[in-house]
Amino acid sequence: MLENLIRNSILHNPAGCQILVSVDMQKSFCCFVVQDKGQGVSSKALKELNQENYLPAEPEAVGEEDHGLGLRIVKQIVRLHNGNIEFSQTTPHGLTVKIFLQNR
Repeated sequence: MLENLIRNSILHNPAGCQILVSVDMQKSFCCFVVQDKGQGVSSKALKELNQENYLPAEPEAVGEEDHGLGLRIVKQIVRLHNGNIEFSQTTPHGLTVKIFLQNR
């Protein structure tokens, strides 16, 4: 899951960008954050990504190599673990992904 998010940041920012990864443990959940300071995504894409039942299209469906597949896998992994995922803009630009998984 984290590997896919980091790989996505690298693939979609060919000129390079700073990537920050952090983990915060709370009593009832663990929060993983992957934040990059790259080109980010459009407002439309953020809205779609934050819809609970939305999965990015598979590459074959949109005819673009590696587009969306990493995020599709991440969302599926989070769902399998009954977690939540949030996508947001990094200020001033980039993408932040927060994943919340319950502690067991």
